Amino acid sequence: MHLLQARPGGYLDEDGIAYLPQDPAPLAILSSADSEIALLARALEGMGPDFPQVRLANWLILRQHAAIDLYCDEVLAQARVVVVSLLGGRNYWPYGVERLEGLARERGAALILVPGDDQPDPELFQRSTVP
Repeated sequence: MHLLQARPGGYLDEDGIAYLPQDPAPLAILSSADSEIALLARALEGMGPDFPQVRLANWLILRQHAAIDLYCDEVLAQARVVVVSLLGGRNYWPYGVERLEGLARERGAALILVPGDDQPDPELFQRSTVP
């Protein structure tokens, strides 16, 4: 399991694309809330060696299309389940949602899109590949 820093390497737009050096895993969870990522990382520590490998990432790092494409190709391409918590809905990460939908269709992976708050988001639920 990998836990990422909120600001990898002092990334700036003019420096190029963001790169998250993670190995593929069967389960990936993306959120914009560092507190959620830290909580999940802590919970995963106690899961034991038989629990599937999990990758955690802050999708805010993946803002550029090239960064999203690279992460999808190198990390998510082998995922069987991808969970994304989107505070603000699809409009806050439209290209990321589009790429994940395509990836889920191509690979038959489960894509679970949930709102990042306590308000239901019918569009996210509809775009998910599981009920």
